[in-house]
Amino acid sequence: MGTGLTQGSHCSECGEVIIAQEVVPPLKHSYEGKITIEAGCESEGVKTFTCYACGDYYTVEISRTGHEYDESTHICKCGKIEQFTVTWVVDGISTTETYDYGTMPAFNGSIDKAADENFTYTLKCWNPEIAEVSGDVIYTAVFAKTGFTKVD
Repeated sequence: MGTGLTQGSHCSECGEVIIAQEVVPPLKHSYEGKITIEAGCESEGVKTFTCYACGDYYTVEISRTGHEYDESTHICKCGKIEQFTVTWVVDGISTTETYDYGTMPAFNGSIDKAADENFTYTLKCWNPEIAEVSGDVIYTAVFAKTGFTKVD
């Protein structure tokens, strides 16, 4: 904002200056901030600062809040259900998937373990036992061995 002048006054008949105008220093900006777009779990917000003296404005970004899950329901205020990582290990090979809290995970990959010269292998169980998702977990396939019968 630039400098200004006081109103001053002059005679309406002859134009003589009664009160001279004086230079007034510019007003300093005086900004007031207002949130114009609320930040969300997955989106940034905007705060707008407006000078109430001249109307000048600028904006700043408000960081997204991130999901804040209720400890008992595992649901965020935005409605998203908390997710956890489930890792499946079959014969030393890991596969990682993401599941919503409270869902029952299911392995959709191959549970084959190659036979060797002495045994064939079949899936016996998962360790630990598969349960509803309540946190990050690693399930490892446990195999039962069946021996070959040698024929002479």
